[in-house]
Amino acid sequence: MIIFLMCFIILHSFICQSELEPIQERATITSYDPKYVVNPQAFTGRVKRGEPYRSNISMTTLHPWGNNVTMTIVYASKRTGNDVLFQMKVCDVYRHRWLEDFVLKYFGMRKTCPFPAGTYRVINLEIPPKNYPFPLPKGEALLYWTLTLTETKHVIFKVSIKIKI
Repeated sequence: MIIFLMCFIILHSFICQSELEPIQERATITSYDPKYVVNPQAFTGRVKRGEPYRSNISMTTLHPWGNNVTMTIVYASKRTGNDVLFQMKVCDVYRHRWLEDFVLKYFGMRKTCPFPAGTYRVINLEIPPKNYPFPLPKGEALLYWTLTLTETKHVIFKVSIKIKI
């Protein structure tokens, strides 16, 4: 039993994030529907050498968004082949404390629902966020952030960010 526990701890520390800093690359808008979103932009960079890479994403919504829109985040690891899927309706984000803190910090959005039509920005996004409660596996991965209509699953907006840990 002790050997099994030690092997699990060693394997877990080998697979999961260590002291290596994650590097973000190429935030890219993969698709969007101009009936719902206009002027989408995505950029990944750093302020100066030695600083972490951060992503900035912006878009202008043409309709109010509430629980009629579902947010899906997929962390697709190339090393393990296991995809971590996180999905919830937009207004339900505020039910989880760490997600509420994340939205307030990076999106700068007020705690209101539905969100009125307007321009929204994700500023200086670090992956993983400082308050993210789970480790990320080492290796290369793609992070997909998709917004879809809840009832029809029609894709409104999709962005991908390449990550190396």
